[in-house]
Parts: sequence; C-alpha cells; structure tokens
Amino acid sequence: KYGKNWEKRAVEIAHKRIPGFGMNTIGNWSNLVYTKAGKTPYVVYTGLWGPNFVRIAGSKGYWGQFPDPFDENFAKIYERSVEKVNKYTSFINDPWCIGAFADNELSWGNEYDLALAALSSPPSQPARKAFQNMLLKKYPEIEALNQAWGTHFKSYAEMANLESIELKGEKNAVLKEDLQDFTRLTAESYFSQIREVLRRLAPNQLYLGCRFAW
Repeated sequence: KYGKNWEKRAVEIAHKRIPGFGMNTIGNWSNLVYTKAGKTPYVVYTGLWGPNFVRIAGSKGYWGQFPDPFDENFAKIYERSVEKVNKYTSFINDPWCIGAFADNELSWGNEYDLALAALSSPPSQPARKAFQNMLLKKYPEIEALNQAWGTHFKSYAEMANLESIELKGEKNAVLKEDLQDFTRLTAESYFSQIREVLRRLAPNQLYLGCRFAW
C-alpha cells in the first residue's frame, strides 16, 4: 500500500493515528519499530520468566507458578533480565519511555494462597523456609502454633500436611492473620527487590509494578 519505503511511511502514519484515536501511549509488547521512533511515549515489560527463576512449587496459576522472592538469587536474575530487555529496547534513559512493568498477570490468588503454597512446597523451598522462620519467631514451640491454629502438627518439618487447616467461617482468626502476614511479607520482598534493581539500573524510568490478573 505504501510502496518502496513502506515501513517508514507506516510508522509515520501510526504515530499520527495514535493521538487521533484518543490514545497517548504505546503499550506492552508493541513493535519496537514504533517505540524507537521517538514520537509517542511507551512502556516496557521486564520479565521474571525463564529456567533460572526459582518457583514456589506449591503454587498454581494460569501462566505458571509464582516466582520465589526469597530465593537468594532473585534480584540478581531479575537484574540480568532488565539488562537483556535494554539490549533490544534501549529503554534505560530513553526520555520517551514512561517506565517498566515487572512480570505479567502473576497468580497471587487470595490472601492465603501464597502462604499455603509455601507450606505445600518441599522443605528446601526458600519461601517455605521464610514462612517457617516467621512462625518460629512468634511460636518457638510447635505446641504453641497448634494451639493458635487449631492444628495437630508434630513438628515444623511436617507442616506440608495441610488437611487440618480450616479456613471457613469465623474460626481460626489467628491462623488467617498469620497467613495474611506471610502474603504481605512475600509481596514486600517481591516488590522491594525489583524496585531496588530498577532504581539502580534505570533511575530515570518509573517502576510500574507487576501486571495484576484476578
């Protein structure tokens, strides 16, 4: 339609159409030919996908298991992801880039799911260790935890057996509070580490958080 130099012409027309259609931003996963034209603000996606990220084994989700922010290499692996994205987008220090999203449509579940997923994971899971350490500070003895939760665990090591956990109704308010506290701790660990990496590598770009689903 546009002849010999069709790509250049197509880019020019697209950037005229964007404000004409009432839009002011180029969104995630758009063609880099358009974002690099320097005519319309855009955002980028920095992922936490790939074989190097440790996942919470007990978690479930539409796109996959939740990344474990308690893994000691979490921030380092994400840093490499940001550097990789920058190689083909050049978003760092680009005044047309609004900022970066981290990951996409994570399976956070409800306020208890990630805590229960951590307990359902193998003993070597960093998230499970973090949760158990949190509980040990509050309940040094397993008997104290059982009394608070209404459970019958023989030891912290046997907490993977979750059949005795009852979340229905108004019962076990302390149990629910502890599960929510670990969900909060997981979110704080996840977001703060990503924020630190982006503030260091891309200080002039906004950190737009993750992309929530459900």
